[in-house]
Amino acid sequence: MKQHNKSSIIVIVGLLVITVLAAYTFFNMIKDQIFFESVDQVESVETLNVTLEEAAKKQINNYTSQQVSNKDNTNWRDASDAEIKDAMDSSVFMDDERQKYQFLDLSKYQGIDKNRIKRMLYEHPTLLNHTDDFIKAAKKQHVNEIYLISHALLETGSVVSELSNGVEIDGKKYYNFYGVGALDEDPIKTGAEYAKKQGWDTPEKAIDGGAKFIHDHYLSHEDQNTLYSMRWNPKDPGEHQYATDINWAKSNATIIADFYKDLKTEGKYFNWYVYKGDTKHQDGKNY
Repeated sequence: MKQHNKSSIIVIVGLLVITVLAAYTFFNMIKDQIFFESVDQVESVETLNVTLEEAAKKQINNYTSQQVSNKDNTNWRDASDAEIKDAMDSSVFMDDERQKYQFLDLSKYQGIDKNRIKRMLYEHPTLLNHTDDFIKAAKKQHVNEIYLISHALLETGSVVSELSNGVEIDGKKYYNFYGVGALDEDPIKTGAEYAKKQGWDTPEKAIDGGAKFIHDHYLSHEDQNTLYSMRWNPKDPGEHQYATDINWAKSNATIIADFYKDLKTEGKYFNWYVYKGDTKHQDGKNY
């Protein structure tokens, strides 16, 4: 009888151990879907030697057209002086939980957990299969992984879907995950030809090569590695900018902020631009 009880106890303990291990494994698999992961933010502050009014005046007098669209992006017009100034007002954006992403340093790899990245790619099987390649490319080429993958996700229409699956040229497939070099008149042909020129004959080469392209063409300027500085170049207002839409940085910050929210985490590296006279943000923190 005692032997029987002892055996029963051993079985029960064994089952409890297995149950605990299974629960622990399951918890680790789903915890990133339940809990928000906060990070220790690293901030740098660029105190500018011009006021917002002075910078806006330089921008308004710039030789390029400053455009604003209606809500449907179907009609464009020249932005008013007041609209340009409002779109440049960093003091407002720094205090906004979504618009603070205008100041995310896009040239720094963050190291977000791979399971969270997979959630970002879940509805895109072709991209999901290359999660490790995206992470590796972001780290190697010095690109924030959310920004890098968003380039691929925002280009996942039929054109890039075909390019990411490979387009055959002269009996060999070439890949393009970001639509680099894909021109409107024939995006598949031109995107594939660009991939061939770059030697992107494997998905891994295309993901890494495209990441290098994004870094070299958008993030290589030390003073323009945030959405805000790419659009407004606050250290040299009115010069070398990446868009004419005055809401370009705002729109893209919203997209990136929503990606972070979906992944239940937040950005780590921020570069704040503080205009002369903005006494509230001299330490760079968003309140």
